[in-house]
Amino acid sequence: MKNSIYKLGIVSCAFIILAIIFKLNRYYLAGTLFTVSIALFSMVYIPLAFKKVYKKKPGELKWFYIITFVTVEINLIAMLWTFMHWPESRLFIYAAIGSILILFLPAFLFHFRGVTRTSSTAFFYIMVFVVYVSVMDAMLSINPKKEIVENEVKLQHDMELLDDALIKYD
Repeated sequence: MKNSIYKLGIVSCAFIILAIIFKLNRYYLAGTLFTVSIALFSMVYIPLAFKKVYKKKPGELKWFYIITFVTVEINLIAMLWTFMHWPESRLFIYAAIGSILILFLPAFLFHFRGVTRTSSTAFFYIMVFVVYVSVMDAMLSINPKKEIVENEVKLQHDMELLDDALIKYD
């Protein structure tokens, strides 16, 4: 049973990576593959993995596991909504950032309130991960128009040409 959960996780992650590659290359049915792979990961693998972990320590960390599960699910839904360009994806991204900062982070800090020297490294890594996910979610919500990005690239190129001309003039 333990190996089957790990294999399911590897297969669902492989499908997600394949779907992202298909989506980037704009292949046919890439959206369907992405939706199915996220559904497999979030509705099958994540609950099974959390159930397995919860059975090892049933009462000790019950609320921490539930909050972590809810946060992961909200972030996966936000990722799916954003990558599929469905309407109102920004709301899901804001909910994902809020779930990390309002639900997960206080639960994590409460869980690690008696930090020892060995767990301080884990605490540092999880804090870096929380900041990373929050920044990436915020960057996804910006969603600039193509014309704005093209104008910025053109402006940068013009500034480089101006710098070269000024260097030659001096």
